Amino acid sequence: MKFIYIFILALASFNGFSNDSTLCNSQGYLESQAEYGGRLYDQRLCKYGNIDHSKQPETTIHVSCAETPKDENQSWFEKHETLLVGILAVVVSVVISIFTITTQKTQQFESTFFNYLNLLNNVIENIKYSDAHSGRDSFKYIYGDLKKEYDHIKAAYVLKNFGTSYSLKAEDIPLSVHEVMAKQAYLALFNKHQAQLGHYFRTAYNIVKFVNENKWWNGKYYTNILRAQLSTYEHALLFYNCFSQFGEKQFKPLVIKYSLLDNLNDNELLDSEHYGFYPDKAYSKDSD
Repeated sequence: MKFIYIFILALASFNGFSNDSTLCNSQGYLESQAEYGGRLYDQRLCKYGNIDHSKQPETTIHVSCAETPKDENQSWFEKHETLLVGILAVVVSVVISIFTITTQKTQQFESTFFNYLNLLNNVIENIKYSDAHSGRDSFKYIYGDLKKEYDHIKAAYVLKNFGTSYSLKAEDIPLSVHEVMAKQAYLALFNKHQAQLGHYFRTAYNIVKFVNENKWWNGKYYTNILRAQLSTYEHALLFYNCFSQFGEKQFKPLVIKYSLLDNLNDNELLDSEHYGFYPDKAYSKDSD
């Protein structure tokens, strides 16, 4: 190939020749004059690579400028080796770039997510039910207040409609009535503990919202981390908060989407019938 012959001239130049001029004559030969050791040589590399030593000190070397025919025995991969190497380099570069960007985004996302969790824990530490109960222990007593409110409303309903409050079972009351009573009870509780509950559930909601808005990651994985930190009473209060007017429009759809009520037993609720307030997906029975 002509590139090999040109390489020979370049190699000769590297070994001490100083090329003054190079041109291709009318017969298709590459002619070059060079000076070596103070003597001028006329170098011509013949078309077939033979060196003519008939002229001394001038040496004629002829280099054919005509295109050397391609080797018909080359495979497809050999003929397109340069192209394939270029394509492979581009693909590898793109993969590395995507990996780098993904890693950076993951680090940024997780940093924000765990900062949110730390903020939620700080909110919990500042919750105070009484001088004797604060922090996460407060939720047990706050939920106790919710149960008192609910039992009072339920007793009044049963007494008004059935004349007794002792022989009636929960399943004897229509689910729609359960819904009304539960919402009334939580409203009374929220008005009593608004400062603590409002701050707590706003923070929890924003964590889930943040995960939901970042579609790049597996949201269920991160919301499971949040759910795993909830105590039994936090879980039950989450249930009623998102069913109430304070969370049913924005927080409740996310609770269902990410099955945040998973592992919540019906015996942890105010009435076992309340389990029907949410679809099965909220309890992870119908989740992917």
